[in-house]
Amino acid sequence: ALYIEEIYRKKGVASSLISSFKTWCLESGIQEVEVNVLSQNLKAKNLYIKHHFVTIKETMHTKIM
Repeated sequence: ALYIEEIYRKKGVASSLISSFKTWCLESGIQEVEVNVLSQNLKAKNLYIKHHFVTIKETMHTKIM
């Protein structure tokens, strides 16, 4: 999970963490990663899109009553 405290948002912290993680993956021979993002979390979705992540699937849920 990636969570940035409110006071550190919009300062490049999340982007820096993602970039460092991707570098570590390359150095470790990891070629692909997957993240889960809640559909209503547009800030997170846009952050990952900025770092070249793409949507490949969507999961839908319902409550059975």
